[in-house]
Amino acid sequence: MTGFASRDEIPCDRVAGKVQPRPVGLVGDPVTDPSMAPRLRRKTVYVEVQLQDEAELFLHRARNLSTGGMFVDAPVPLPVGSAVELQFSLPTGTRFHWRAEVRWNTDMASDKAKVRHPGMGVIFTEMVEGDPDELRLFIMEDEG
Repeated sequence: MTGFASRDEIPCDRVAGKVQPRPVGLVGDPVTDPSMAPRLRRKTVYVEVQLQDEAELFLHRARNLSTGGMFVDAPVPLPVGSAVELQFSLPTGTRFHWRAEVRWNTDMASDKAKVRHPGMGVIFTEMVEGDPDELRLFIMEDEG
């Protein structure tokens, strides 16, 4: 295995009527492979999350939280790249409202053998309401 995408998986753009391949990262390359990005500290949480996409409002639960995003339990996760707004409160009572993007998802129907929790990983893109210092302190607290 070379780490390169197969010919059928190479993303392309049409430029002046011609198909031009887009650069594709190497698997395992920490610069271009998102799965190799450094993980922020996560805290296990079970908080209700209001998640709004362009069409609907959903009520889900977050499974874990970091200063950069969260994993949201969802029986039918939204597609990768979906823009969403999230609202939730920490157990401390501090309310947060974020604009975010679905970065990855899992789906029970697609791969039952590997998926323990259907849902989606979202990355925060813009804070609308909340205190970033309080979020950071909450995540750094010992869970014990």
